[in-house]
Order: sequence, then structure tokens, then C-alpha cells
Amino acid sequence: MGNFNKIICVIIFCLMLQKESRTQGWVWQNPIPQGNELTSAWAVDSLKFVSVGEAGVTIRTTNGGATWQTTSLAVGSFSRWNSIVFSSASNGWAVGNNGTMMKTTNQGAVWSVVSSIPTTRHLRGVWFVDTDTGYVVADSGIILKTTNRGTSWNVLSSAVAEDLYGVHFMTDKQKGFAVGHKRILRTDDWGKTWTRETPSGFTDTLNSVLMITLRRGWAVGNNGNIFKTTNGGTSWNDQVSGVSFHLFDINASDSLLAWVAGDSGKILKTTDGGTTWTSINTGLARRLTSISFPTRSRGWLVGENGVILFSTDGGTTWNSQQLGKTNTLRSVAFATSTTGWFVGDNGVVLKTVSGGNTFENQFSQTTIKSLNGVAFINLPSRRGWICGDSGYILRTENDGTTWLRDTQRTNNHFRSISFSTVFNGITVGDGGAVFTTTNGGVSWIQKTTNTNLNLRSVNFIKSSQPKFAFAVGDSSIILKTTNAGDFWLTQGTRSASILRGVYAVDSSLAYAVGDEGGIFKTTDGGSLWYSPSATILGNVRLRAVQFWNSVFGWIAGDDGKFYRTKDGGTTWHKGNTGTIFAITSIAFVDTNTGWLVGEGGMILRTTNGGAVFVRDDFTNTIPSSFELNQNYPNPFNPVTNLSFVIRHSSFVSLKVYDILGKEVAMLIHSKLMDAGKYDIKFDGSKIPSGIYFYQLRAGNFSETKKMVLMK
Repeated sequence: MGNFNKIICVIIFCLMLQKESRTQGWVWQNPIPQGNELTSAWAVDSLKFVSVGEAGVTIRTTNGGATWQTTSLAVGSFSRWNSIVFSSASNGWAVGNNGTMMKTTNQGAVWSVVSSIPTTRHLRGVWFVDTDTGYVVADSGIILKTTNRGTSWNVLSSAVAEDLYGVHFMTDKQKGFAVGHKRILRTDDWGKTWTRETPSGFTDTLNSVLMITLRRGWAVGNNGNIFKTTNGGTSWNDQVSGVSFHLFDINASDSLLAWVAGDSGKILKTTDGGTTWTSINTGLARRLTSISFPTRSRGWLVGENGVILFSTDGGTTWNSQQLGKTNTLRSVAFATSTTGWFVGDNGVVLKTVSGGNTFENQFSQTTIKSLNGVAFINLPSRRGWICGDSGYILRTENDGTTWLRDTQRTNNHFRSISFSTVFNGITVGDGGAVFTTTNGGVSWIQKTTNTNLNLRSVNFIKSSQPKFAFAVGDSSIILKTTNAGDFWLTQGTRSASILRGVYAVDSSLAYAVGDEGGIFKTTDGGSLWYSPSATILGNVRLRAVQFWNSVFGWIAGDDGKFYRTKDGGTTWHKGNTGTIFAITSIAFVDTNTGWLVGEGGMILRTTNGGAVFVRDDFTNTIPSSFELNQNYPNPFNPVTNLSFVIRHSSFVSLKVYDILGKEVAMLIHSKLMDAGKYDIKFDGSKIPSGIYFYQLRAGNFSETKKMVLMK
């Protein structure tokens, strides 16, 4: 027990030092107000509503949804808030993955990180019985309790090892319940001891529990399971829900009127205490994760893709508070700094003439096909082209007012399209398909490439040599043409992974990206492709790349990953996009202004090049000081994270020394780095156990901290 307490103390100490959060530098333009999944919601009253979710998002309205305040708090590797509760009209709490918690004292206007949580397990549910006393349930059967407003937390003994997802305490404060995988737990003594009250033979998962009186309550879970107690939780009876989809949350007005949020855009409602449940279809085929009714008639629903629904008739009908398309967007192209097009699944074509402030939905003549690529030429007239599944190629000569379909003799899916002039264009796709046009897309001719590998991206050189282009695809194939696609030379890399994006700066310089963090560069027109990056990105699938010139560039991919370079790809700085959606396409119109598109209809815009700045408690400020944070975990074996903050662009060095002052590792050496917060992994597998020191130097700033390696 002594060793356990020591470990807990170390974890608490390390977590207390992680108070920074990142602002992503990206603004949601579609859908509005945002598109990350919302996992939990709380209605303070009929006008004030707060919700939390994926990618650290918090969203809030104080006027019934007329306007929204959206923010993102990311802490270390944390990416998701799982549950929210308010102990009063002003005081609220949210818990999330990796032992993270935050609190607010002003109805969610400002949140601050709680650093006293003694576990790094995912926190799943939270409940406060008053302003001081609260409970949290987590993975591996962990239950936490505070009696001092979260200043400190004690680990309670639940006597189970299964994950717990929901917790609720009665008004008498001493009796409470926790539910999770195969479990209903009950306490009658403020959480000191817990007994198992799971119905006999039950082996599924329960996600939420709610006691509406001292004797009556419900627990809901997967596969339509609803259990009810009428004797204070001593026994639980299975109620017939009439459905088989998963149920995630329950809310009740009294012992007769209750609502349950579930899968596939459906909710359940009872007006007779659960004797009968009515299934209500909201019209959205999305997962609904949380429901909150502050009155008998007015309520809120949240869920997948950032859906927000509002009801004024007790849940019979629901109105969406979210605007915009949620189809996956696969490509973006801008003809001017403010006029651009976005294309994607189910034939969606969106046009903006305001830099994304407003969108026009254009008709593409299909509501079935996926549109995968778009290209526009601004002068002498705004002509555009779109390629898609089943050989679809569309063209417009009037800004997209009308789109004409060019029928091709192929059923292959086209993945990418590029034009160098209003006449010369290339589209590529599955099975090595390559088609070219020399008359602006009026007609297309299939070309031979001597490959049947899928081609996923094509890009013309934007220079005085409009006939140079590169195409990339499966098995790291790279094709090059110098005559607008009539003849192709096969090139490649030493990697066997898929390449998904290519960008040519000039006839010599080009970049390709793909799976497993692959970044490749050529400086001799493709004779040799090599990995230029000193930054290890890990096993991330990169889907898009763009360079403004020979030094400024951007790459992006799955899980919202985005990186930028200012030295031609030698080093890459990670940006926080504020989403975990896959990014499919990039479009920058200068070194500062750009857009990202991807899953869930996501359109993000930046006006600072996608740079990362540090902010405290959601205040948008550039870092006010240099900082070196304590490593985490500490002690460690053999890998630990070192994080630091750079106030302004500086030459940075980060070194590790042993207890005798001997340098054992140089992690960063005199590297010019932008303002922001950085995380570096240190691997001590090749050095012995002991005390070590790590030192940060940035300009005139210098700081050293101690860490302990225990093998």
C-alpha cells in the first residue's frame, strides 16, 4: 500500500504542473457552431445550455441557441470530455480521458483545469451532490470523491475492476449508484462501501443511472436495456423498451415523465413511469449521446457530428440548432482569396464568395456519387472541374452556376483532378486510370501508364512549365509527365505504403505524403525521392500537402493531424486543429489564410498559418513567458514527455544531463522555433536508472528540472 500511495503522489504532483491549454488557430465554418461529437450536456435553465465533447470542445449558449460560444481545451494527449454536471447555476464540472477534469464558476464562460486527480484512467461520469461534495467514476472500477470542491480527491474502493460509465447520488447525499460494464453498484454510506445490485444474468453494459426519488430510478444501457428500481436500488426490474439500439443517457422530470437518448437519431419517452416507452425519431440518423430537460416541455439533445436538437413540446418534435452540411468533404479549391469550392460525398458542392462566412449549395447533378477532387482556374474566366466516383467528371464555365457532366468510358473512381491552364487538365483514379484533356474538359482521352495501381493524387506544377505534373498512389508509386500527361515516367520511394497527396513547387521541387507518417521530397525533378524530415510523426495517415514556396508548407491527415514547416520540410510543427476528424484536403491562398476540409462536413479556416499559441483558461493570448514544465510521468520507464512554452520565435536547445553533469542526450540543438507549446518524448531505454536533469535554453531564457528514471 505504501508504494501505491507513492505512485499516486507522483501522479498528483505531475498533473498539477499541466495547466496549459492550446488554442488551435482554426475556426469552424461548417457545420455551425461546430462538428465534433458532443458527449454530454447540461441545461442550466430553458435558455442557458452547456455541452462538452470530442477534441476538448465546450459549447455554450445563454439565449436558447440564438448564438453560441465554442472553445477547445486540450491537455497533453487528452482529446475528449465524457461527462458534465452543474452543482448550481454557476458551478460546473466536466471529466474526460486520461484523468482530466475542468471546472467553471460562471456557467461555462471560463473553464480551468483541475490538476488534483489521482489517476490517469479515462474518467467517464461525474456527479456533485452540492458545491463541495462530488463523485467521479472511471475505467477499471475507479471511484473518486471530493469534499472540498475538487481541491483534493480520494480513491474509494468499489471492489470491481470493470469500467464504470455513470454515477448519481440521491438528495439525502449518502445513497448513490454507479453503473458500467455488467455492474450496478450501490452505496448507503457516502461512498465508503459499495455493494453489487446487478440483475441476475445481466452481462451487458449500462451507460447512465438516475434516481428521481429516494426509492425510484432508472439505469439504461446498450441493446435497449432499461432497468427500474422502486425500492431505493435494493432490486432492479427489467423494463420492456421495445428497441434494440444502444441507450446512452436518461433524464426525468418526475417519477412518471422521462426521456432516454439513443442510437440512430432516436429517443425513448415515458409518461407512466416506464410501464410503456415510446420511440421517437428525431429525423437524424446519428448517435444521440446526452439529453437534458430543464422543464417538462423544453429540452436539449446532443450527439454525433456536433448535432444539437431543441424541443419545446416535451420531446415530441425536435428542431436542429446546427447549420450546414455534414457530408464528408474530400477536396477544396480557391480561385481567389475569398472565392472557393468544396466537394464531397453524395454529390455535395459548396461555394463561398466570402472566405467561408457564407456558403451556396450548388447542384452537381448527383446525390449518390462521391465527388473526390476539384480544380479551378481564375483567369481569363473562372472555370472549374470536379472528378468523382464511377468516372464522374463535371465542368463549369460560369462559377458553378451550372455544372455539365462529361461522360467517360470507365467506371473507375477518379480520386484527383488538376489543371495548369484553362485547357490542360489531368484526372487520375483507381486501377491506374489517367485521363487528360487539352480543350478545357470538353473531351477526355485515356492515357497508358503501365500500372494498375490506384492513383490517389495528381498535381500540375504551378509555374511557367504548365505541362509538368506528378501523380502518386498505392505502393508508393510516383508518376511524372513533362508533356501534360501524354507520356508518364514511373518513379517511386523505398517505402511500400500508400501515397495520398502530392504537390509540385516547380519542375525540380515536389513533395509527396502518405501512410505511416510518410513525407517524401525531390529536388531533382523526381529522379531521387527521400525523406527530408527530422521530425518523427509516427504512424499517422497523411492525406494532403501544399507548399506556398520552397520553404513554407503544410500537411494534414487523420485524427485532425496538421503540421506546418518553414524550412522546406526539414522540421514540422504540429498544430491543434480542435478536431479529431480526418482531414482530406488543404487550400492556402497565402502563408496565413487557409482552409482544411474533411469528415463530418468539416471546414476550418485559419488566418495565422495554423500556428499554435498557448492560452490559460480559454483566454486567447500569446504566451506571456518562457516555461519548462515538469516531465510526465515522473518517475518514468523508459519514456517520458517533456513540455515547454516559447514566448516568441527563438533559437532553442533542449539537453539531458546525468547527475555528474555529463550530457547524455541532445533533443533539440539550436533550432529556430515559433511561439507556442511543445511536447518532446525522451526515451531512456539506453541509459541506466538514476536521477537526470533536462535543460531548456531559448534566447536568454534558461531553466533546468530534475527527473527520475526507474527501471
